[in-house]
Amino acid sequence: RHRLDEAVQLLEAASRRVAKNESLRAQWAAALFRLGRPEDSAAVLRQLIADRPAYADAYDILYLQYMQKQRAADARATLLAKWEATRKVEAALQLAAHDDALGQRASVLAFVASLEKSATPENRGFLAMGDFWLHRGEDPPLLRVQRLLAAAARKEIDCGLVPIENFDETLRDLMRLVPD
Repeated sequence: RHRLDEAVQLLEAASRRVAKNESLRAQWAAALFRLGRPEDSAAVLRQLIADRPAYADAYDILYLQYMQKQRAADARATLLAKWEATRKVEAALQLAAHDDALGQRASVLAFVASLEKSATPENRGFLAMGDFWLHRGEDPPLLRVQRLLAAAARKEIDCGLVPIENFDETLRDLMRLVPD
């Protein structure tokens, strides 16, 4: 805990011995960042992403590091690369949330609408949540959200809209329940 230099050395040695262990490499990168070596950390993460493009955690750590350093363009590029590598709706919604936070609502709406064309049945629920999040407020839910709720009701699935204080936190909680 108080010997970060030694931890970095151990994590580096372990990462080189067990090169296929993405988690070790990600922990090594995180330790480098905490040690005040953000460029070394980013290099480890970029190499991890190049070696294992489907390993989503590397993108997430790199994104957070870029945001902490106020490098929003690099952070966005990282989320876009994650989306392009994984094609998971969760990655797309992260990108949309980032753009929305930076005030790029028009491009976010277009991006989420374009996702609808390639969505699988499992992903449509995420898209509906994304649509609802993007159109949050006092207005009635979007037609797609209403259709999703009606289809669930026809299948006797108990569902409905729940008023919540912070949709972003609730969505993160829900995402933790979804298997990879």
